[in-house]
Amino acid sequence: SVRNLENTLEELEQNRVEMSTYICINSDIIGLMTADDPEALKQDSQLWLDHAPMRFSQDTLALKGYVKTLGIYPENGVQPYLRCMDSSSYVPDLDTVKHTALYQDVVASRGKIYWQLVPKNASEVYQANRSDKIVLFREMYDLSKRHPLAYLAIGADAQKYRELCEASVAYESDSVMVLNQQGEELVSHGDIDDKTVKFLKGSQFR
Repeated sequence: SVRNLENTLEELEQNRVEMSTYICINSDIIGLMTADDPEALKQDSQLWLDHAPMRFSQDTLALKGYVKTLGIYPENGVQPYLRCMDSSSYVPDLDTVKHTALYQDVVASRGKIYWQLVPKNASEVYQANRSDKIVLFREMYDLSKRHPLAYLAIGADAQKYRELCEASVAYESDSVMVLNQQGEELVSHGDIDDKTVKFLKGSQFR
């Protein structure tokens, strides 16, 4: 059951990893990130639909019902692309996002995937967050890996993960906890004693 849970969670994560990779390599999106005159582009209210394949991304969000939000914050000043499927709303500008500790952690990852639980009503990512979300963060770079192009955030409903964890346990005494790379809890199910939690979150376990 543990192996089955691992495979299912990996499939959920891979869907968002592939979405983020698509955003990172798409030439039209990169064109917006590297535009010399972002102020002129801001005059187009349909910027992301006119110059980038965001209808495809919107269709992907609709098909993957557990994926609720997609945020792309260009570093060059182009207006962010912010899409929410559950009446949540992102922080609207990159300058505000840059003042958060989470942004600094993601940038320090140098383009690697960074997973984080964002609780309902937390304000570092969303102005209004309607549910707990497990969010994929990623800083997008140019090919040289020297110049940041955009800050990405793709959020999924944490309830989907909790349901999978609950379905994986066979007995009432069983429990499960899913951690990110930093040893922080993403979701859990069942009663886990403090000593075990401390061990699982400790550096010796990772």
